Amino acid sequence: MEQQFAHGRALTAGIAYTPHYAHINRLYYDTGEVQGPYVDGLDHDFLGRRGVLSAYTTWLQPVGNWTTLWGLRVENEKLYIRSDGTTVERSDGTVYPSLNVMHGVSENAKMKLSYSRRVDPPGIFSYDPGYWTSTSELRYSGNPDLKSPKTDSLEVQYVYALKDINFESSIFSRTTHDFLTRRSFVASDGVIVIQPVNEGQSRSSGGEITLKASASPKLKYSLNLTLLRNEIPMYAGSIRDYVTMNGNLLLEYERGARGKLKGDVYQLKLNYTGRSYNPQGYTAAYHALNLTWQHPITPKLTLVMDGIDVTNGATSVQVVDTPALRYRTRQTAFGPYLRVGLAYKFAGNQEAH
Repeated sequence: MEQQFAHGRALTAGIAYTPHYAHINRLYYDTGEVQGPYVDGLDHDFLGRRGVLSAYTTWLQPVGNWTTLWGLRVENEKLYIRSDGTTVERSDGTVYPSLNVMHGVSENAKMKLSYSRRVDPPGIFSYDPGYWTSTSELRYSGNPDLKSPKTDSLEVQYVYALKDINFESSIFSRTTHDFLTRRSFVASDGVIVIQPVNEGQSRSSGGEITLKASASPKLKYSLNLTLLRNEIPMYAGSIRDYVTMNGNLLLEYERGARGKLKGDVYQLKLNYTGRSYNPQGYTAAYHALNLTWQHPITPKLTLVMDGIDVTNGATSVQVVDTPALRYRTRQTAFGPYLRVGLAYKFAGNQEAH
């Protein structure tokens, strides 16, 4: 529902219900290669239901040269989990306020101040206490006692736009309650078990800049950088304070037209994720470099070639280092590979690949 009033004021309100349902049954067979719980004929049954009922309202109110947007959402979550004889049923009611204050600094620039409280519920399978997967050394399981992390966020944002230049910058501070992470421990049979847990409160503050512009009529670029200072609780009760950086870069060059056809397009995409810590260790920094070539064959058909992770840098290395447990895992999705395809443009500028 939306209602407009005089002097730019507006009211919106509504009710929403979001259901989640999952049911899975696994039957394991002993191949002699994996130790642990996967004995021959082991049956695992999981049923999960989550329903979220929410009511929300917003109020838009201009105040001089400023515009304020007030928001309030009341949410009730009901959770039901059944897994191999274990049953969990609970509900959680929470209020989520928000406030956005916007001001036009000039014709091409604006500033925004905001506060919000949001929730980031775990995936439904994260509540399953059974084993998702297992090797001879590691097992992954869920946790029926998980709570949904809630984050209070304060942010100041500045946006500037002029022709081919778009610049955004922001500084922020976020506090997360029931911080969600993973915990590793050694089971009675010597296999390492990894499961999600809540670990108290974490804090994050920092700044972010995004720049999109054209260096020339044929060369465009986009740059995003985020600098973070994080505080997380450690397994021994202390607090770890660290600084990290994330970023991505896109370069695009388009050659001149070939008769009635557009010119070839070359793209370079670089993503970087800095080292991040958790209560028991850290995840090492990694990067991914992708290269793309687009060659029009006809006005509607284009040959597309992608070089994915050409430097083989998108490898996730996770380290657990505690007095009771030390280990290191290394995961690589595919490694460098080449992808070749055709893109066809239908009417209405839609493309099929």
